[in-house]
Amino acid sequence: MITNTVQTLIEEVKDLSGQTNATNAKVIRLLNRGTDRLSAIRLEIARKSGWDSRNQTDVSRVTTTTSDATLQLEDELLTLLELERENADGTFTTLNPIDRRDSQYAALKNQTGTPSAYDMNGRLLRPLPAPTASVTYRLTYGRPHPRYTVDNLTQGSGVMPTEEEFVIFYAADRLMIGMSDSARAAVRNELTVMERNIEKMAANVDQATPKRLIPSTRATTNRFGRQTGSSGFTNRTR
Repeated sequence: MITNTVQTLIEEVKDLSGQTNATNAKVIRLLNRGTDRLSAIRLEIARKSGWDSRNQTDVSRVTTTTSDATLQLEDELLTLLELERENADGTFTTLNPIDRRDSQYAALKNQTGTPSAYDMNGRLLRPLPAPTASVTYRLTYGRPHPRYTVDNLTQGSGVMPTEEEFVIFYAADRLMIGMSDSARAAVRNELTVMERNIEKMAANVDQATPKRLIPSTRATTNRFGRQTGSSGFTNRTR
């Protein structure tokens, strides 16, 4: 699929907003806000099918082997799609998400053994029951679109052509703050319609159900990621 370059997006934002003297750096900052918003919409709706930018160079899946009671999530994670545990035969079993409102939580949190579920508190995952030996986990997650930069204006937009327009209008709307109400209102109205259409499209593909998340304070724990350390942080895999 052919998409426009970042330079093309910049030019369209300037034309739409009338701010032809705006610097590329300023427009790119606003385009990145637009891709952030697009990522949030797509990932919130697409809980099952997931979504990822075409500009990503790896898959949004990581593994780690540890016996720790808690795991720290990837910094770039926006939504958790699946947490799996590797079995002795090399196959993977999906762990079920639960939280303190579920009836089995009280029993599982006081047990040890082979994890069959997990509780998510903010940026932490707690496998339940707590493992008594090292376990290999595989985490699949949703992440935001990578940042555009002024150093790479010839790269593709990384999103579908129908989504490019949303990102352009989002950046133009922010660039037009302070201008006349009527000029910005026209852009804002179009942006609202585009956002609803993206939500409908993602929902039709996904038929998603919401997940329950509980905020919590940050703690020092084992971490999913690219690092290599004593806890066995490992690579990204398919």
